[in-house]
Amino acid sequence: MSNFINQAKDLFELQQLEAAIKAELDLDCQILERSVDTPIDTLVVNIETDSLGRSRIVSIMFIPLDDSDVETLKLLQFYCETPISVESSSNRAIVAELLAAINLKIPIGAFCLNDQHTVTFKYVNALGKFKTIDLEEFLETFLLWMFALDSMSSLIESVAQGEQSLELAIKFLNE
Repeated sequence: MSNFINQAKDLFELQQLEAAIKAELDLDCQILERSVDTPIDTLVVNIETDSLGRSRIVSIMFIPLDDSDVETLKLLQFYCETPISVESSSNRAIVAELLAAINLKIPIGAFCLNDQHTVTFKYVNALGKFKTIDLEEFLETFLLWMFALDSMSSLIESVAQGEQSLELAIKFLNE
């Protein structure tokens, strides 16, 4: 399938996801279409604020794939750069260890530290390339992903800010 057709199909599906998120989850969202500043069509969703009242934005996009490499799949990514920043270099290793432990416990998604020392949360969903996205499955997956984000953010924040030890946080995870 040509690149242009794939891009048009991806944009159409993002529009369907946008409508479903607005109708079913009542979240504010919009599509940022491909441009010089945005290399991939992206659905941007304003999810609920975190426990400290800080805003959070999720980007949903199809990861571009070479048709010759992957013939039957398309990849849909959820990505959130959280408001949790780890300024202390000594704390980064501790937070990275906590994130690895959390990633083993949560059912969906993965936390990591980016180059700016901010905690990010990402999930890539493999879907059938020639099937339309089941909106009910998408919404359930998205809600589960947001639940994992919400349920771990306070714990990560407390360790990142030095308010809780890594040992206590891991003990909490294992309870």
